[in-house]
Amino acid sequence: MNVCSVCGREVAEDSELCIYHRHALDNLRATFDDWKRAFEIDWKEYLNRVHELDETGMWVREIAEHLMSQGSSSGLQ
Repeated sequence: MNVCSVCGREVAEDSELCIYHRHALDNLRATFDDWKRAFEIDWKEYLNRVHELDETGMWVREIAEHLMSQGSSSGLQ
């Protein structure tokens, strides 16, 4: 059994993430372009800002933290 690289749960099909963290990553990717245009920030700054928001949910916060710790520069990894 393959496990999520963030939380250790069973991974979703065709992913290295569980269904929760996969969905959170999809949401991060989907909203990045809007944030990039609005705030003129790069992916790393976007992850940092989203991670720090009180309104950010647990799954998004965890995947953002994971990506930052991995040095993700594009969100496409």
